[in-house]
Amino acid sequence: MQLKTLLLSADSATKRIVWVDNAKALLIVLVVLGHFAALWYRVKTIDYAFHLPAFLFLTGFMLSSRLEATTFRDFLGKYVFPFARLYAVVSVFSIIIWIVLRRKFHVEIDSVLTAIWQSIYGTQADGDRFLHENGPIWYLPFLVSTFLVLYATMRLPTLARIPVFIALFLFTTNYSGPRLPWALDATGVGLAFVGAGLLFRRSLEGPVGRIEIQRWMLVPIGVVAALAMAALALKNGTANINIMEFGRNNLIYLLAAFLGTMAVAALCLLVPRTKLADLLSTHSLVIFCIHIYAVKELKGPLGMVPWPAKQLALPFIALAIAIVCALISVAIMPALERYVMRRPRGKPVVQPPADSKSSMSAIKP
Repeated sequence: MQLKTLLLSADSATKRIVWVDNAKALLIVLVVLGHFAALWYRVKTIDYAFHLPAFLFLTGFMLSSRLEATTFRDFLGKYVFPFARLYAVVSVFSIIIWIVLRRKFHVEIDSVLTAIWQSIYGTQADGDRFLHENGPIWYLPFLVSTFLVLYATMRLPTLARIPVFIALFLFTTNYSGPRLPWALDATGVGLAFVGAGLLFRRSLEGPVGRIEIQRWMLVPIGVVAALAMAALALKNGTANINIMEFGRNNLIYLLAAFLGTMAVAALCLLVPRTKLADLLSTHSLVIFCIHIYAVKELKGPLGMVPWPAKQLALPFIALAIAIVCALISVAIMPALERYVMRRPRGKPVVQPPADSKSSMSAIKP
């Protein structure tokens, strides 16, 4: 089977690319899992080495093939304003929840103003986390900034794009100054992975897409890539885009991230379509925005569980949290689509959702 056929064939019933849904479902569970403080640090190091880069790669892979031909106005309407509005709404609710649940209304006005300013600035730093405690939503302004830089880069002459990708990646992974608003200083890494996904998708129209791949090859490819990624991740050390940590070597970080992405793709290509994967993939964005509350509430009970049992249970707990958050998303999705995302009418940004008319599954997480 040609690589293009293998990667781009859609399910006849849903018109969605099944392996992409499988990958997004797996990755969103890994996102939830990685936010448990009780997770063994070696597993956390491996998890963080690839789960977000893989999400970014899939985002690029599923972007419009005519991105640079899109007018700036249409680009803003499809890729920027929906996520900026969602970030604003989730930030407001996060601050309200923080005031009500954590401080029981006894909050100094200075703290509230600081929380509002942090949300406006849109960037977390190591040691300067969002006061409202919904840290994962840093990803939304980061995604917006990455899209803006990607659009500007893809408007450049073809030969200038790769040098810009490389230069911005090196800037981000070597930057040590004050954090920039909306994670602009981190967009070099975002651009590397989103851009790689976009360019790889386009390469499937050429000789790359005609490479012959047998399905049995996916198992050794996936296993070898996963083992190599894990070894490199442990060698490289802690990596976390959120706080601008990329381990000991930025090239090892890059290689481990791409190997992890390859492993996820290869193994998810072997899994048939399931309703669970459809659910988690379609609602991964809302899962990303709200799961941290469940993670924090379970911190106390998990502290009483023996370490080995806790490590075995955490993946299943992460899956359960993802499912519950997805069901919440099903309930609130229509309102979010109508009043918050408000995408322009027309062709979906990527593949259609499996269970509704929503477009929120279009782009990450």
